[in-house]
Amino acid sequence: MRKIQFFKALLALLVIGYGGVASAQITILTGVEDEAYDLMGLDILKHAENSDKIKLVPTNGAKSNVEGLKPGQLAFTQYDVLQKALLNDLTENTNVTDSIRLLLPVGRTEVHLIARTTKRKISYLADLNSPDVKVAVGTKDQATYTTVQVIKQLTQSNWTDVELPLAESIQALLNNEIDALFYVGCAPVPQFSVFSKLAAHEKSTIKLIPIEHLKVKETYDGGKIIGGTYKWAGSNIETVVTKTLLVANVTNETAEQSDLYFDLLKEIRKKILRMQGVGARSPQWKQTNFIFTGIEWDRHGKAEEMFFPSKKADDDEKEGDE
Repeated sequence: MRKIQFFKALLALLVIGYGGVASAQITILTGVEDEAYDLMGLDILKHAENSDKIKLVPTNGAKSNVEGLKPGQLAFTQYDVLQKALLNDLTENTNVTDSIRLLLPVGRTEVHLIARTTKRKISYLADLNSPDVKVAVGTKDQATYTTVQVIKQLTQSNWTDVELPLAESIQALLNNEIDALFYVGCAPVPQFSVFSKLAAHEKSTIKLIPIEHLKVKETYDGGKIIGGTYKWAGSNIETVVTKTLLVANVTNETAEQSDLYFDLLKEIRKKILRMQGVGARSPQWKQTNFIFTGIEWDRHGKAEEMFFPSKKADDDEKEGDE
């Protein structure tokens, strides 16, 4: 009897050690609660037929998702964050991105630059170029921070960074503790609706600032926040956008996990119109078109099978010839 109990315990340990192969599930690293990636994860959970096999894990966002992506997990991230992690791998001889594969581009997110004009006039990105100007740039473990540092470097700006998450950035802006804030998120960002509730004289001091610098637009795709997207911002604002990706860590990936990923992609493609419709938590699904153009990153085999079947067939044929 003791031998039987011992072998049962050993079998349980082996199953746990190999990532729960006997009951594979999809673990998705999302993001900060009620922000973009969290909402996208909830939309997936709502529409997936195998939702019982999906586990959402809140995180600090795109940067921490890349750094903390474990074997057998999926995560939302930004393309520029992934590229930055690759650069770090190449310059620091690390391998964070070696096993990360692209499953699906899931739209674009706008770079928001919001200023308060009670203390100083801010109408353009260039107006931030002074150490006296305090700008909230997210926190170092978030994607916004990475994107803002790229913009700051490209424009050779020297504002003073203030590291704050979004909720605290909004509070600091309204308390005149900072002059502006950056946030990378799909418009409309729900947290920014609070500005429309302010008294008229306060609301008039809150402004979306355009991002039109040529060097920034050489690095990022151009975008626009349409007037009326936010009730407190009436005119169109030129900005730039980042690509949002769903990625996987394929280290020791099992066939069962891989098949679950294929099923997930199939579900998203099948139900994308519902996910873009009334009741969707994230507006980002409206920009999901299953086009991989402009993303130079190795794709997951199941993404190839789903979206590039003719190419995969050609590759399989070549392997057979060899």
